Amino acid sequence: MVKTFYLDGIENKEYHTKLWTNRSCLQKIETKNCKKPIHIFLIRVPHNNDKIFDVIESRLVGKNYRIVLWNLDHSDSDTYYDTRILSLHKRGEDILKVTPDVNIKNNYPFEVLNTYSMADSVLEQQQNERKLIMRLFEKSIYYGRMKHFLCLNGGVPKPHRVCFVNKLYENNLLDMGPQPHKFNISFLSWYSDENKRFTLQDINDDIRSEYDKIKLPEEMYPMHLDLGRHARGLHTSLLNIPLYFSSYIDVVTMAKFEQNGVYLDEKIYKSFACLMPFVIVGQFETLKTLKSYGFKTFSPIINEDYDNEKDNEKRMDLVIEEIKRLNNMSHSEIDNMFWEFKDILLHNFEHIENFVNETDDYLIKKICQ
Repeated sequence: MVKTFYLDGIENKEYHTKLWTNRSCLQKIETKNCKKPIHIFLIRVPHNNDKIFDVIESRLVGKNYRIVLWNLDHSDSDTYYDTRILSLHKRGEDILKVTPDVNIKNNYPFEVLNTYSMADSVLEQQQNERKLIMRLFEKSIYYGRMKHFLCLNGGVPKPHRVCFVNKLYENNLLDMGPQPHKFNISFLSWYSDENKRFTLQDINDDIRSEYDKIKLPEEMYPMHLDLGRHARGLHTSLLNIPLYFSSYIDVVTMAKFEQNGVYLDEKIYKSFACLMPFVIVGQFETLKTLKSYGFKTFSPIINEDYDNEKDNEKRMDLVIEEIKRLNNMSHSEIDNMFWEFKDILLHNFEHIENFVNETDDYLIKKICQ
């Protein structure tokens, strides 16, 4: 049966050239035999008043098609989409939703399938650079790494990222004194004289939560690591391999922090691909979700109690307390701790491929059945 793909509500046979994730899964679906014609709407930026429903109403309703709404990115507009999907479902339409936002409880009668966001992009790079990554990992037991922590906290200045850097600063974890701080960190790296994706006014206007504004002295930012003025398009999934091998622990500031559910994206998959232990600045039960997919984490050697804390401010404080404890370790102590995680790091490194393939197989079976 025919599969028709739409990108931002417009039928597009070359859709795969515009995607940064889920490309291989969708191309596999193209080759599968299905019981009925399928119309797949790929949504790059979920938003209220999406015109795709006008297309569905005018072209597809009442024709016994399977209709798939596929979010390529996380959504803050679930109520809008779910209400419209529910209405179509009640009218007898065979419609389902695919989303990278997981653990969001609902009682809807239509099916909601979970996908990944950019795990496939990271996996492709990992496979291309596998020999280099493994060689560096095997050799790195003979040398120390420059910093305790890596934190690619640049890019979009979301409230929890600003809050996190404020707390690092307040706890003297970014001290620029005689003893340099132990972070490789980026912050506001898409704000600079050369690349004004954001202005400072944009940043302050975007912070609409209980968190404070930026507390760092202006001379401390922007902090650049691997994007800076050379950023073009969506490069956040690229593996800067030397950078990962110059630090011991990846402090991952996820795309979401306060919202319900759990959204996983390239930020954590890059830790797996580069054999890094991690601390997560993210949503409630992010680690629990990773473990449900077969990945391993680092408790009890790293205190991961923060993952069980529903209160956002308390969860942030627990993360900071654990970073303070790790920061107080000597270089030899944190090096020894890192190598205690060797088996876990190798497991996660190999498991990315299993995770992507299992997710693809699940989606293909559900959509094409």
